[in-house]
Amino acid sequence: MMSILWAIAFGICPQRPSHSLFLGGQQMPIEARMAGMFGGFVIGAAYFVAIGRGRAWRMPASGITIVLVIFVALMGIDGANALLYDLRLPHLYPPNLYVRLGTGLLTGLAFAGFVVPAFNSTVWQTGLEVSPLTNARDLLVGLGLEAVYFMAAISGASVLFYPVSLIAVLGAPILIAMLSAVVVTSLLGRSNRAARMADLLPTVLGGLALAVVMLGTLSAARFALFGPGPLDLPF
Repeated sequence: MMSILWAIAFGICPQRPSHSLFLGGQQMPIEARMAGMFGGFVIGAAYFVAIGRGRAWRMPASGITIVLVIFVALMGIDGANALLYDLRLPHLYPPNLYVRLGTGLLTGLAFAGFVVPAFNSTVWQTGLEVSPLTNARDLLVGLGLEAVYFMAAISGASVLFYPVSLIAVLGAPILIAMLSAVVVTSLLGRSNRAARMADLLPTVLGGLALAVVMLGTLSAARFALFGPGPLDLPF
């Protein structure tokens, strides 16, 4: 199982020990920032389903949108700061795994807030005329769920290694598949065709197939250029 997770993340993640969290002495197969991004997306999307908004197809209101954009910007600032640090240029603070994970989780929740309604409004004939994040309370609950994952990921507990890693790594193909489905469905002029779950199956399978091809291509390219080890990048 773990070798599969390492293989899935191989094409999109440098998998450097210095940038990764360890649970029970084992390195997670995906670095802290990406674990936050993809894990946060999965948690956010699952939260929307749990509260009955899995088919919400309206984008967040302007106030919530601004907050979500700030979340993404915070991760960008942290990434830029890490790059400046590695290049030995003036920077705000030394890079920190907890900050990488935390800003990644904030970005993952933002991705869920935007991608889920974009997917729904593209593939479904009808949907809920609401945003998955309708108010500050929804946002705070979502942040609370992201905080639970944060605490689990930094706990170092060996019993949490597999669930924390699984949520993080599988978030990558899920997110890529949903985005691929939106793009391909729109380009083919087949938007808003699905009326029931069975109608959605070709779209989902097609998106997953594209995700597999993309991840496989990136993995093959990385292996050919750099070999099987961690990829040493300056950020």
